[in-house]
Amino acid sequence: MRISDFRLGALGVCVAISILAGCGGSQPPIGGGGRGGTDPFFAVNPAASQFQDAANALPAHIEPRGSSAVISDVQVSGSPHNYTLKVRGFGFGLWPKNLPKLPYKGDTHYFRIGDGTIESGFLTNAYPLDYALWTRGRIYVNDYTVASPSDCIEVVAWNPTTHAGGAWAGNIQPIAQGTPQIGSVQFAGWGKNFHMVVLGSGFGKAPVPMPYRGNTAFFNFVDFRYHPFAFNNASSLWGAGGGSDPVTLVYHSWTNTRIEIDGFAGAYGSGHGRTRTVVEQNDPVIISVWNTTNDLPTAWGGNIH
Repeated sequence: MRISDFRLGALGVCVAISILAGCGGSQPPIGGGGRGGTDPFFAVNPAASQFQDAANALPAHIEPRGSSAVISDVQVSGSPHNYTLKVRGFGFGLWPKNLPKLPYKGDTHYFRIGDGTIESGFLTNAYPLDYALWTRGRIYVNDYTVASPSDCIEVVAWNPTTHAGGAWAGNIQPIAQGTPQIGSVQFAGWGKNFHMVVLGSGFGKAPVPMPYRGNTAFFNFVDFRYHPFAFNNASSLWGAGGGSDPVTLVYHSWTNTRIEIDGFAGAYGSGHGRTRTVVEQNDPVIISVWNTTNDLPTAWGGNIH
């Protein structure tokens, strides 16, 4: 495993997936050009945002779009080690009744933020979050204390009732020069032949001769489908391609601007029931890429459709 059991990511954009249901992931920063700027990272998917506004008007007992949950954008503001995150999307559900009323500072089973080494706000994390707002379309948290400018952060939210999840990833501005970027992610097929194409820039040369079957220190696929218990208090269900992950990847090619993967190998499909190491419809996932020369990371976050 490359970093930690919950494997964290960075900057990305959802282009190839359905704009309403699938683009719940990261988008490139606007304002300041991503390097040396002072504006907070703000990414927006207009289609998802419009749906989210309609979803907020529904009666309390109705959940929009069945079991779907999508994060359309995240706004980060504040100062190093004292950030506020405003998460927008749809399908988040309502604040769990078994927890104290908002505002609430602590951990939950239904939300997490990571920065590459530390996870905050999930289960018994040592870094609680100050939850200020939770509606079907908005989640606001304060007092995110572990991140600094250019750090990779990763957000996953699960509906407390349906357990549907949404994922997002991005860098806090200003972003370090040399950080790679993901422009789009394309998925095709299912099962072991689940095909991925990651397009962008700054990935570096192939870390090993291609084609290649196995793990590397520069690419990771992580599935955050909700599970009824946590592995070592980590929020991810399973991952592939990083470090000693038992699920490995089948690489077709790797260039500075394109990574193509033909499927999974190794222990893919192991486990039982909801904890099987398989890709399922609507799973929230994070794809992380590290530049093979400077080791700076980026990532895409969204849902499988």
